[in-house]
Amino acid sequence: FGKAQDHDGLLGEQFTYAHTFIYARDILLPLLAHIFNKARCEGFPTRCTEHTFVPILISGDPMMPSNYRTIMIAHYLAKLYGSILELELNTWAEQNGCHSAGQAGFWKGFRTLDHILTLQALIEEGKAHNKRICCGYVDF
Repeated sequence: FGKAQDHDGLLGEQFTYAHTFIYARDILLPLLAHIFNKARCEGFPTRCTEHTFVPILISGDPMMPSNYRTIMIAHYLAKLYGSILELELNTWAEQNGCHSAGQAGFWKGFRTLDHILTLQALIEEGKAHNKRICCGYVDF
C-alpha cells in the first residue's frame, strides 16, 4: 500500500473499506462496539495509546533537522475511537447549545483559517486607529 501501519500492522484502509466485506456488519461492528464500550469504562490498553514520531526527509541536507517533517504513527483503533467520540460530543454539544463561538475552528463547516482571518482583521483595525492589540493563544 505504501501507507504507514500502526504498531500492530493495521492500515487505516482496512477500517475505511471494511464495510465492503460481507460479514463486516455482523462481525466487525459488534466487535468494535465491544472494544470501544470497554475502553469507555476501563480506558484503552497502554499499547493502543502509544505513538511513534517518524521523521521524513523533505529535501536537502539530511543532517539539518529543518529539512524534515514528522508524521505520528498511532494505533488505528484509538484513532477510530477518537473520531467516533468526537462525533458524539459534537452532536451532543450542537443539540444542547453548548458550542462556543470561539471554538468554531473545530465545528463542521468551519476552519481554523476563519479565526485567523478574524484576527488579521482585528489587527488591521487596531493599526488603522492606532490601538494596541493584545492576543493570547491557549491550546488545551
